[in-house]
This record gives sequence, C-alpha cells and structure tokens, in this order.
Amino acid sequence: MKKLLLILLAFTLIFSMPQAALASSFPDVDDSHWAINYINNLVAAGTINGFEDGTFRPGEIVTRAQFVKMIGYGSTRREYDFPDIAPDHWAYEYIMTCELAAKPNGNFEPNLPITRNEVVSLLWIRAGKPAGVTAPPNINRQGSSAQAVSWAYSTGLVVGDDYLNLRLKDSLTRAEAAKIIVCSRELDNTTGTPIEGSSYKRKVSYYNVVDDGIYERTYNALDVIDKPYNPDDTITNGELALAAVRLICDEKKPAYANISAVPQFSHKYAKPIDVLCRYYLGNDKNNASYADSAATVREAIMALMFATIRTSTSYIKYDENGPIYNGAAYESDTAKLLLTIAYQYGIKLGDNEIQNINSPVTMKEFANLLLEFDGMSGFYTSKSFMANGEQTIKDCQINSKISSYPANADQYNVILADVPAYVYETPFLNCEQSPKESFFVTNQFKLIFETLCSQLAHNITGKGANVTITLYPGLTWNNGKGYTLRVKFTVNSLSEPRVLSEVINCSNDTIGSLNLYQGMSIFLDIDTNNLLNDVVFPTDKASVTQYVG
Repeated sequence: MKKLLLILLAFTLIFSMPQAALASSFPDVDDSHWAINYINNLVAAGTINGFEDGTFRPGEIVTRAQFVKMIGYGSTRREYDFPDIAPDHWAYEYIMTCELAAKPNGNFEPNLPITRNEVVSLLWIRAGKPAGVTAPPNINRQGSSAQAVSWAYSTGLVVGDDYLNLRLKDSLTRAEAAKIIVCSRELDNTTGTPIEGSSYKRKVSYYNVVDDGIYERTYNALDVIDKPYNPDDTITNGELALAAVRLICDEKKPAYANISAVPQFSHKYAKPIDVLCRYYLGNDKNNASYADSAATVREAIMALMFATIRTSTSYIKYDENGPIYNGAAYESDTAKLLLTIAYQYGIKLGDNEIQNINSPVTMKEFANLLLEFDGMSGFYTSKSFMANGEQTIKDCQINSKISSYPANADQYNVILADVPAYVYETPFLNCEQSPKESFFVTNQFKLIFETLCSQLAHNITGKGANVTITLYPGLTWNNGKGYTLRVKFTVNSLSEPRVLSEVINCSNDTIGSLNLYQGMSIFLDIDTNNLLNDVVFPTDKASVTQYVG
C-alpha cells in the first residue's frame, strides 16, 4: 500500500511541475533563454522532443519537416503521398496532415528550410483562414497570399525588422518557429487580438510604427507637393490635384498630353482641379474656393487612387460585391469606386478602417498614402528596350528599407527597390550635376533618352548580339559634355563569342575587352557625348564609359 502511494505521489509531482521543468533536458536551452516559455509550451503539447543527442538547437534553421511536426497534426489529410516522402519517414503523419503546399516540382522537400512566407500561409490556414483583416498593399503583396500576410502583419506575428520589409523569403530558427506557433494560438482569429489571459500583446498599426524617415523619403522622392516636408502641415485641394496630375503625367510641369483639362476659373490650380472634377468630383467643386480649401484624407485617397489607376501597367481589379467604405457621401459613382478599390486593397491610416477620413490630411498622412499606393502599383516605371523595337514597361517601387540605402543616397532623387545598392554607390566618372540635380531635365526629356536606348538595342542586333537595355528613372545625369545613362545591359543571345566593343562603342580598351555571354546582366554607364540640342541623340556618338557591375 505504501509503495502504491509513493508511486501515485511521484506521478502527481511529475505532472504538477511548472512547464520550465519540461525543457530542462535540453542542455542548450536554459531558463534564461528568450524562447524558453515558447519551447516549453510545445514540449508540453508533445510536438517537440529534440534531437537524438538530447539538444534542441534553438539557433538552427528549421526545416519544412521539423516545422510541421512542431505545429502538430492538422485536421485535413492528403489523399496521396508526396513522391519524396515514404510512409516510414519520421514526420510522415505530420506531413500528410500539415496542409503545407508542395514545392513546384511536386515534392515536399522535408529537409529544405521553411520560408517565412510558407510559415505565414500555414499558420493562417491553421487559424481557420480568418478574413476581413487588411494591411496596406506594400505589405500584403510581399507574400503568396494577401489575406495570410495581412493577418500575420496586423496581428504582429510577422513584422520584419522595420515594419515594412517582412523578409518572407528568409528562413527562421527553431526558437523563432516555437515563438510564432505559440503566439498564433493566442489570437482571436475573428478580431486578430490576443485572447483573454494571453501573454501575447502585440498588434500592429502600420501608420504609427513605420519610421517617419521613410515617409519623408517617399514624399521627397515623388516630389509632387511644392512645400518642404513637415509631418503636421496640411495641403490644399489645389496642391492635391496638381500632385495627382503630376503622378499621372510623370512630369513636374504637366503638359496634360494624356489627360483632359479645361480650366473653368482663373487660379494657379485651375487646370488640375478641372481634371479631378471632370473625372469624379463633379463640377460644383470646380472653383477657387474648393482649390484653396484643406484637402481631407478621403480626398487624398481618391486623388491617389485615381492617379494609381491611370499610371499602373497592370490591371487593377476589385470585387463588385465586396466590402465598401460607408463612412462618407460620394460625389459620383466614380468617387465611390475609387474609395471602394482603395478600401479593398487595404489602403488605410488606422488598424481596420480608413480613420479620420473627413479630417484635413497632414503631410505625414499624405506621405503614408503615397507609400501605400506606391506599393500597390509603383508610381515610377522602368523601360526596357529590345532589339526588335519592343518595349517593356515595369512598375518600380521606391525602396522602403532605409537601412539598405547607399551612403550617397542624397545624390539621387529616388532609390528604387529593384536596383542593387552598388549601382547607386559606384562613383560617377564625370558629373557636372548629380542625378538629383539633373532629374528635372532628364525626366522632362526622358523620351529622347529612351529613343537612344531603343536605337542602341536595335543597332546591336546587326552585330551578332540580341540585347535588352533597361533605363531606370533617376539614373541619368549631366556630365558637362552631355548626359550619362546608367543602364542595365542584358545579353539575350549571341551568334558567336563577342566582347563589348564589338557590339557598342566603348571609351577605352579595358571596358571594350569585357567578354559577353548569353544571359549576362550588367550595369553600364553610357555617355551621349551630345547635349540636348536636338530631338534625338546620335547613336554613333554614344559610348560606354564605365562597367558598373
């Protein structure tokens, strides 16, 4: 009897121990480790038991198979096995019920590191695919599922290093995996808020957490308001209208070549006001009083949505039966449509709604909206010119990761996300005016620079090479004797081995001796060796002056 009581007592003591004791068998995870509580939670759940040597290895990259075991069995089982997963695989049952998508080759690839994007998608599925949680487009478009990313970001599960760049292509450690799994289980999947009694308290409000420095960078880069950035200042409807037209026409001094404008009154902003009134505001606002009045958040959203639709190179769709913003009257069906699309794409200043929509828009709020809309379609575009005369126009987003900016960023009007930092950091050989100082002229006359690139690509075809030359905004400057274009030079095919000087003029033998090969993609400086005195730059005068990398 005494022996039985001792056994029962021991049993009771074992299962009444605090969770910290559950992980005490891991020699590489002590009570001071930042993830101890998360690891203990999963140990208690029975989905973590460490490696054969008894270690947990918290800093080791977690694999796909390891993660699906850590998260536990799912409720849905696959009908067919993965080609690369045999029934005797140690994680077979977890893999068969995990709902993690196969890789493009159809295999599960258990030993590959799981990506943050895959983690987000899987956690969202396990949470019941919560709907109605939105995040701005420059956030939700970073992953394979906009809904999953919006949910993970808004709840604070995945925020990256700066609340803008989520690093969804990256892997994560086993300790990080334990934390994100446990935190995801402490959320109310309807509201996205932590459940009562949860230790998890994080919820993200995009507008308030993004570094104000990136708002100022975005405001200055797009340069559509003629006032220096001051976060608390407001703007008028006239200034807002001109900003929208500048974005549409891609010109500081719009020529209105691609948009109708007939001023109805005498005023500095009569033309741009007429544009917005003609398309969606209605004629009752086509007057000086409206132009001088403070623009509201809703008016800023409509104007920037209008500019986004007019400049996007891809189709912007919306759900006719989807959610709409009901907090304001609509001037027209088009005005309602603009706000509806913005709402459905996650454009907002608050947590879940477009807050303070009828309040005067501040410069910080306007810059925030510029950043969000830039993530939706990109107000800047690059142009690629092929040998056959075809052009490819691609939306380019402003680089929102300030920590990755080149040291000489102030020499450029804009730093783009898809241009490597070294391209900006490589010194200019000759420069009378920096790209930033030259931007007004080079942007106004960009058609001439584009024509030069197109002709060069075409001429190279006759020299045994098929190339694409890509011209990016902000990478052209005045060198004192003409202009320098820093372009991307891609070799599509070669009829036979070639060096650079055999297909394009080069300023010296060192550059000219560069060997070309199919598929190579490099950046080159091309000098026009001609000033803006005519409608075209002669291709026979242009030459490559520097291999950038």
